[in-house]
Amino acid sequence: MGGTFTKTRNFTVSLPDTIINTPITIRVNGSSPGSSSPVLVDTALAVSAKLVFDVTASSITGKFPSQTLARMDSIKTSTNSVIDTGYIQQGDITLTFRNRQLAVGTSVLFTSSDFIDPSGATLSRMVNVAAGNNQTTVLNIDVAGWKIRPRQTSVGNQHFVYNYTLTTNASTSDATVIANNQGIVVTARIDTLYFSRIRGVLSQEQVSIDPRGQEIDIDSDLDTIRLQTAFFELVTEHKIPFPSTLDITVKGKSAKGVVRTVSFSGNIGAYTSGTDPRRDTIRSPAGQSANIAALLSILPDSVIISGQALVGNGVVSGAIQNTDSLNVKVYLRTPLIFQLPSDTTKNIIQSDPAEFDLGSEAERIIPEHFSKVTITGFIRNHFPIPVDVQFLVNNVAHPDSFYTRLDDSAFVYPPQPLLVDKGTVDANGRVTAPNEVQLSYVLTPQQFRRIFIAPDFATKYRGVKVRLRGTGATPVQVSASDYVEIDADMEVEFDFDEDVLK
Repeated sequence: MGGTFTKTRNFTVSLPDTIINTPITIRVNGSSPGSSSPVLVDTALAVSAKLVFDVTASSITGKFPSQTLARMDSIKTSTNSVIDTGYIQQGDITLTFRNRQLAVGTSVLFTSSDFIDPSGATLSRMVNVAAGNNQTTVLNIDVAGWKIRPRQTSVGNQHFVYNYTLTTNASTSDATVIANNQGIVVTARIDTLYFSRIRGVLSQEQVSIDPRGQEIDIDSDLDTIRLQTAFFELVTEHKIPFPSTLDITVKGKSAKGVVRTVSFSGNIGAYTSGTDPRRDTIRSPAGQSANIAALLSILPDSVIISGQALVGNGVVSGAIQNTDSLNVKVYLRTPLIFQLPSDTTKNIIQSDPAEFDLGSEAERIIPEHFSKVTITGFIRNHFPIPVDVQFLVNNVAHPDSFYTRLDDSAFVYPPQPLLVDKGTVDANGRVTAPNEVQLSYVLTPQQFRRIFIAPDFATKYRGVKVRLRGTGATPVQVSASDYVEIDADMEVEFDFDEDVLK
């Protein structure tokens, strides 16, 4: 007996553009040509045929039962942050169900376990879509008060997953046609979600800083100052458990319409624990000092500060809520390095006139018996430039007139400004010790009568005028610790008899 063997042949029948009516009958026939001589037949051998019916139809016509299809899809978030849990304060989900030429009605069950309503149930909505081309049903879901807990969480690739199950109605007409380009199109759109609280990993979430404007009153006499260097300091306070980056823009505009803008950035650390907020100080980079000096040199009468905070670094995890805030204060810090003009009408610092107490009417009689009046005291100059100092007593209260309307009743000491040299300066241009000038000036009778005896007025006012000397082409450095200190008294000697004291 010979050995057994297996032989297989495949036959494929192509049926393009063929209309098939049901029921379908397929017959397989075969025969053997036989043999010319006797053979031994092994009864264990056989011939078998297998039919694989693999037909894809472009359409079907007739009656057919209800069908159910299940699909899954997702919406990618527009942020790189990873949200573990988020509590929605405001937001909507819009579901659109459009019938694309399907001849039967369909019910759609839309579900998502990523969205949880206030009762703790996951999102589930049933929608019926009518038969017919472009029949559309729109469902808007207000998710305020809901919670999200996305299942697909990875930095830069977070999705909200949803499922929908379509169940078509059964066809009852022999003429019903369904083609493979028909169906129900389901789309889900999530509008901007506003959260009251989020736990997760934030990554460069942008938070705008509302522009804040500040008017600045700068003496016009300082319009010739030329600053050489300056810097801004940002002082922040917050309880945000994520590291952040601040981008700040300072725009100044002068009364003449000149505009200068400076932008800089800085990093602030994450709040960790404790009752007190975290505090950070950011200083503008040294490379921006010239630009800041240019902004201040235009003597802006208004400054607008704006910017943004980028919260999170894609690594640190924490929780943030809508009551958390980031407080930012912007300071212009010294030292300032600038040049002052030599113009004698510029660089003047004037105190507001203060009322000079002359005492009661009876006490005003006493100055007629003064024999000697001496101004004593000292002036300390802690500036890196010399200053001129004068004392004034006048009967004018308004600052604009007090220092300019100097008639015979005004007292000016000394008649020529007193020069006080600059303080001791180290190699870095910083003042280490003030220069001091002692005062000892005897007034003439005519001078002290201008102060104490004047029948044409009821009130006198006193003030001090300090002028910073010009620096020429050499810039100087002024710090917050620089000052001019003036301490002056009047010593009076007088002769009187008993009648004066009655």
